[in-house]
Amino acid sequence: MDVRTLTITRPGQFADMARAYRVSINGEVVGQIKRKEELQLQVPTGAFTLQAHIDWCTSLPLDVPAGTVPLAAEVANKHGLWKAQWAITHAKDDYLRLTFAT
Repeated sequence: MDVRTLTITRPGQFADMARAYRVSINGEVVGQIKRKEELQLQVPTGAFTLQAHIDWCTSLPLDVPAGTVPLAAEVANKHGLWKAQWAITHAKDDYLRLTFAT
């Protein structure tokens, strides 16, 4: 199976600062990332879906196209420290922001 590198970074936000985010590919957890860390994964060259989770909250799924070029992504709390408690109950399916990094 051909693979490529996916590097995921997480900024040093105060929201969720003591917690790790789980990262899944096609619904299977493949790693976790803590505050101010970088996670490198070997991922398939085919298309797949990437998602981040913390407890029962998630990011929206990120569809990754097929290709051989190394990828970079960032995961962060979308709402920040002050709105995190509200977001847990009102935006649980969009609590985290997962985007391609440039």
